[in-house]
Amino acid sequence: MLTWERENSHRRQWMKKAGVALLALCLMTPLMMTAAWGDSVTDEQYEQQEQTKQEQTKQEQQTKREQRLLAIQTGSSKATVNGESLGIAKPVIHQGAVMVPLGVFKQAFGSEIRLEGNNRIRILQGPHNIVLVMDSKTAWIDGQKVELSVAPTMISDTLMVPLRQVASGMGAKLSASGSGAYTVSLNVVVKEQPDPSGMEGPGSSRIGNSYYTWSINYPSWMMIIQGASDESASYFTDPTGRYYLEVHALDQTVPLNVEDLLEIVISDVKESRETILHREAVSSASVAYARAVTRDMDGLLWETRAYYANDRVYMLYFSDANAEHYTDMNSHAAFLNSFRPSFPAVDPHVKDLSSVVDGLMDVGNDEYGVYLSVPADWNMNDAEMMYFKQKEGILAVTVTSVPKGARSGITSWVDEIKKWYAESFVEDAYKMTGQSPIEISGVEGQLLELQYNSGNGWIYTYQILIEHNGYRYHIEYAYPERIEDGAGLWEKMLDSIDIDYDRVPDQFGDLGEDNTLVDKTKMSTKSSSAYRYHIDIPLYWTPISDRFEQSDIQYSFMGGNFEIMARWNSPADRIIQEMKRYYTEANASNSKLKLLSVENITFAGASAVSFTTHQEKDGVGFTTREIVFENNGITYMIVAELNDANATKEQTDVIERTLASFGLTK
Repeated sequence: MLTWERENSHRRQWMKKAGVALLALCLMTPLMMTAAWGDSVTDEQYEQQEQTKQEQTKQEQQTKREQRLLAIQTGSSKATVNGESLGIAKPVIHQGAVMVPLGVFKQAFGSEIRLEGNNRIRILQGPHNIVLVMDSKTAWIDGQKVELSVAPTMISDTLMVPLRQVASGMGAKLSASGSGAYTVSLNVVVKEQPDPSGMEGPGSSRIGNSYYTWSINYPSWMMIIQGASDESASYFTDPTGRYYLEVHALDQTVPLNVEDLLEIVISDVKESRETILHREAVSSASVAYARAVTRDMDGLLWETRAYYANDRVYMLYFSDANAEHYTDMNSHAAFLNSFRPSFPAVDPHVKDLSSVVDGLMDVGNDEYGVYLSVPADWNMNDAEMMYFKQKEGILAVTVTSVPKGARSGITSWVDEIKKWYAESFVEDAYKMTGQSPIEISGVEGQLLELQYNSGNGWIYTYQILIEHNGYRYHIEYAYPERIEDGAGLWEKMLDSIDIDYDRVPDQFGDLGEDNTLVDKTKMSTKSSSAYRYHIDIPLYWTPISDRFEQSDIQYSFMGGNFEIMARWNSPADRIIQEMKRYYTEANASNSKLKLLSVENITFAGASAVSFTTHQEKDGVGFTTREIVFENNGITYMIVAELNDANATKEQTDVIERTLASFGLTK
């Protein structure tokens, strides 16, 4: 079950230069691009071009369709597009099907290709959307699940895909003329007027993110790779794997000057253990920036840049696999200089990577087939399907297997959740306010509305329960009562939820049950040979640190915490005396902490001292019991905490049963 307190354990991590080797491998073809990333322009010329483009967008843009003919030959690295030569990896016959390099569709038709996760490829061509999975015959074309004749796979270090079904999926016509020759015909939309930037692209001359307010030139062969789930980072490469670019936008409310930016760049590259070949602060540009050219531990040259604008630091990481000397990176100055910390409001020449609409961003997990929209300023973890903003709201999606036997069925599931609340909260600390049927993506489920209060205010929760194809989908949203439009936000997020119920059965087997709903009497015996003890742990507790050969063990549960700390050669008598002194002083001076008892007890056959206290933090009252004792040179401290709002008989009984199970071993 989702709890408001749990959000603190989830943090989003930012990784620089992620997956470069994999991306190069997946996109590699023999063709090595020699074209520059853009014609050289000065800042003044660039600003003039931007003004020209803005004036042009005031008029209705005229478009036309152009037929493009891609001609290929199996076993040949030569191809043509409308008669113009094109170098590609050799098409091959694999398992009876013609396989072609993925990048050929980008080169011939301007298809947008995105690498998503570790094994998923998305191809966008006009209204068509194709999703392929590496080494899998399962694919989706315009949302419809299909079976490919052969799976996309790596052949001679190149990602190859089946020609017939990919071409058909993007609306193209395929014809064979014998002897392994094939022609792919497709009408593509092109601009009638030339691109004012002088750069050809698939309908756009620039690309960027309207939410994070940045843009940069968009060469026609530039490929988009899936970026950060919150859109704060975008990744790009080219069909050969030679070039690689990352753009990151990081919040920075304190203004920075160009020297500050240089410090950030230097610190960043040093952290990556790169050798600095050149560094400079450029204050003469229309937007000041700092840059450094470095060589990483694999010998690859990088240019790192930092800009400050819009209360953000923008970090650019660019690499050229062919660069040998730091001055070689100067040939890419025009492209990198085209970066601007701005995004035109309306301009068909600029492709927008942002999915933000009305303050909501598209998120989800392809593996589970779950998609929805959440506030763009929330922390996002698509892998765990956890989305939140501190003290404002949290939404989580979990997918588990349907329990076997009598516990299956949505009615049983609803009853288990009601029972969970009754066993986890005292009577006046929670209430169920609603239950109604709901339909998500054509499947009926139940919507539960509940509230709970740990002592510092009511938390409102909405829970969607869906059981389908042997799996359970649990979507839960929680927010504090002080958030005025929490219910309104829920309605917006609810409208955005879409689930492909075929994904999980295709990708997964038994996912296990929701441990939080497991019978509270079920236990699992754990032991530590290093610290010579064993203990029974409730199955519904969540492990925070559960490697029992280490000194510290910690579990959490609704409104509670359980810890075991073991130390060699740390006398228990000294620890006990320090604790007595601390609690005596705190009890006299702190009205929110009360020492309830200090008792000499026998615990696990050893003499021990038990401290029981009650205190209040941030409006939440809780009781703590600490047991300290020593045995054969090892000092143990066992700590059990439980909030007042969660001190039900079931929870207190579980703690007592756990403590009673602790035993010492030799």
